Formats: sequence, C-alpha cells, structure tokens
Amino acid sequence: MAHQDPATRILEWLLITVRSWDVSALTSERDFLRADVEISFPGLTREIEPVLRQVNAQCASTKEAIGYAREITAILKRYAQFMDQQIAENGGQQGNAQVDQALQSLQGLLSAKEVNLPSDMGGQIKEAINGVCSQASSTTRVAVATGKQTWPLQPHDSDAARQATTALRTRLHALLQSTRAVRNHSAYTGALDTRKLHTLKTGNAKLFLRKGERVGVNTAVHILLDASSSMQGKVMDLASQACFAVATALHGLKGISLGVTVFPADTFRKGKQHVNSQTVAPILKHGQKTHATFGMHATGGTPMDAALWWVVQQLYPMPEPRKLILIITDGQPDSEVGAIAAIKTAQGLGYEVMGIGIVAPSIANLLPDKSSRVINGINELAPAMFGMLQNALIGSHPAN
Repeated sequence: MAHQDPATRILEWLLITVRSWDVSALTSERDFLRADVEISFPGLTREIEPVLRQVNAQCASTKEAIGYAREITAILKRYAQFMDQQIAENGGQQGNAQVDQALQSLQGLLSAKEVNLPSDMGGQIKEAINGVCSQASSTTRVAVATGKQTWPLQPHDSDAARQATTALRTRLHALLQSTRAVRNHSAYTGALDTRKLHTLKTGNAKLFLRKGERVGVNTAVHILLDASSSMQGKVMDLASQACFAVATALHGLKGISLGVTVFPADTFRKGKQHVNSQTVAPILKHGQKTHATFGMHATGGTPMDAALWWVVQQLYPMPEPRKLILIITDGQPDSEVGAIAAIKTAQGLGYEVMGIGIVAPSIANLLPDKSSRVINGINELAPAMFGMLQNALIGSHPAN
C-alpha cells in the first residue's frame, strides 16, 4: 500500500506483533507488515524487536508497558535523527522521494498529538464508556483510584484462609495449566525408549520419548469488593478473608493474573467539602505478590458502576486473552442502570462478569442466575466464591 503513510505501518506492525503472541493466525500478517516497514525504514524493526521480546517475556503492568513504549519512542527518535543526518551529509540536497516521504512521515508521527493518532485500544474503550455513560446517567463517571486504610488479617483468619484454599489449589493446578494435553511422542532427543530399539534395523532414528506439552490458559481475574457501610462487622471480615483466600489459591498458577480492588475508597475531603465519593482502592495489583493486608473498615455508599468502569479500563490493555470480573456485594448499587450498562459493555468486550450477593437477591437484577449467587449466611460466602471462580475459569474451556 504505497499510498498509506509509512509511519502508520510502524504502528500497525507493532499492534499486530503484540496480538500475534496470542493469535498465531496473525503471524503472516505480522511478517508482511514487518517487510513493508523495512522498505521505508531499513533496519528499524531489528532495533525495536529486542524491546518487544522483553515486553512479551517480562511486562506485567501498565507502568512497565509505558516504560517499554518510551523505549520504542526513543528508538524512533534516534532513527529519525539518523535519516536526517544522512540527508545532511549528502549536502542537504533533496534525496530519493520515498526516503524524504518516510522521514517526514516519521517526524510527523513523533510530533503528533493524541488527536492525530489512529484510534487505539484506550481510545476505543474511552469512547465506549463515554457513550454508555451519557445514555445511562449524566452523573455516571469512572471511579478515581485513591487510598484505603488496610491492615494485615489476624493470624487465625489468614491461617484459616490458607487451609480453605488447599483443595481448590490442588484441583485448579492441573486444570488451569492447560486446556488440552499432547500425547508423548517419539523424537530424536529425550529419554531413551527401549521399546523402539528393535526399529534400528529399519533405519528409524527416533529412539527417544518426549513428553507432550500443555497449552496454558491465560486469564486476568479481578475481584471487585464492596466495602460500603452495609458491609460493616463480621460480613466485611469474612469478605476480606475470602478475597485473601482466592488470591492465595491462584498465586503461582501459570497464566493467571489476579487483582483485587475495593470500592469505595476512604472518603477524602478538601476543607469541609467531599471531593469525590466515586472511588476505588487497589488492594492487590496485577503482577504484585500476594500479601495478607486485606483487613479494612466498611464505609460510604456503593458506587458499583463507577468502580466497574475503572476495572474495565484497567483490564482492557492487559495481554491475557480471557478477562474475568468477580463482584462481591451485599446490596443495591447507587445506580442500578449505570451498573447494568457497565456490565453490558464489559461483556461486549469479551469479559466474563460474575457476582456474589450477600443476603441480596438484587444481584439477580444485574447478572443472570448462572452468573451470580445469593448468600443467605456469611458462612456460605467463601465456598460459594471458590465454587463460582472454579466454574468461571474452567467451565467454558472444554478439552480439545
């Protein structure tokens, strides 16, 4: 596509390269775009690819992703300076038309503002959120991430949670590691298979047995915990313990990224005025090691819709192809219309949204029966959450 802006092909190549890590069918398109970029910018892809390999192997948070994006931007700036220098060394004369166009295109990309760039994933989700919010309620907005005072669980609570996760971890370990198993096969290397020795006389050199590999299930799980004032007392204590137990059960399972966020956060003030009541507080960030600091007070309203929008934005750029939100709440959201709109948007993006209602049949108004459960006693909370999480992660992944 000679008519297309050359620098735009760089962005397309980067996007398809990242997507091809999970969708192998995009490999040929990735290679085509790489070759196309090399025509206009020789050697550029070889400069960028080491950074992309680090992203694939190590990137575990939005902050790290921004850091790698800055590295790629720095490479592009150096390359533009190199091209400009080459033209200057030629006496400042006008060079090949394609080279001049490529340099101008790259300089334009580096100086472009957000409005000049193609609509990216962040832009798409922002447009979707703004569109639904405007239809749902003029007061609906994305929550602001602030802080919440937390403290370590009591030893007997954390010990009980760890014991409760043992059976779940055992069941999930094998199932979440793969969706299908590949049978052992003969190979040129591996463990010697004595049963194949007699085939030497036929010229067969595959005398070794190699174990089949399993395909991992990559899932980002985010627990959204209601810490409103109606959760005070033992209900909040048990909910905090249950969240910690899930985090402990999933920690270390390959392919699982877990986050826990509480809503609302602690109320903060500016003078005598409340600044914002639609807040969230990240308790366990994706990529962070598990901890026992899940104790907290319950206070404030139930801004579920704003909290959901915040979680949707956090999960959208994550590399895991599966994304699951588990809502734990005991009451009616401040805006049921807004909460339903947020859930529908998340589901439209391919997320799975499930909920646990604590003595709250209204959860069925937000999510159908198959995606929610009502708990009539606090002793039922932990096993119900474990059972729902297990079904959500495994139930829709039949073996091939």
